[in-house]
Amino acid sequence: MIRSMTYIKKHFLNYGFSPYSAAYVVTNENLRNALDCIPKDAKKALTVAASGDHPMFTVLRGVKNVDTFDISFNARLIMDIKTNALSLLEHKEYCQLLKDIHCSKDIMSVKNIPQIIQKLNPFEQKYITEMHKYYLFSRESTINPFSLPTATEFSQMQQIINKPFKFIWSDIKSLHKQLKKSYDFIHLSNIFDYLSIPESVNILHKLMKRTNPNGVI
Repeated sequence: MIRSMTYIKKHFLNYGFSPYSAAYVVTNENLRNALDCIPKDAKKALTVAASGDHPMFTVLRGVKNVDTFDISFNARLIMDIKTNALSLLEHKEYCQLLKDIHCSKDIMSVKNIPQIIQKLNPFEQKYITEMHKYYLFSRESTINPFSLPTATEFSQMQQIINKPFKFIWSDIKSLHKQLKKSYDFIHLSNIFDYLSIPESVNILHKLMKRTNPNGVI
């Protein structure tokens, strides 16, 4: 549900998991290995949005229809910034953009961001214009180069990803209620470690109903 900027600023949190918690700029996982479990004939996938790397690397594995979800709107924002930057920047510029966002205290001061913002939807443009001094993304001094796409991966992404991924704004416990179709692959990365075992099992049972035969969660 889209709220007013006054509401968002009043309820904005700088910690924990919330509808506006800070999002990663790049993944902290080895997705190149983690995605080996995708079925070879998978056509539809659902991944956590996170930094946007999960859906982007899933597409590189040949899955053409990829939807995303996340509890935080900022996950959608960084994902849309990255997918739109593909058509505007070269590989070195793209990697530098992520490094700058990663350690910036004000995203509007990052080179190429004003240009990229123009390609975002109207609410995202308004959101980032008014919230750019808030804690939208992770702010660290360094970034793991392994998390950045190689020149080859970047070129492939440019050819394949030509529009933003569908985003479902939901926490993991309510996700099954938001899904309108079934998937061959569902990627629930770094989520269950924050839940109890009974909660995790219950969620898995509900999501199994949205998994195609021979699909993988």
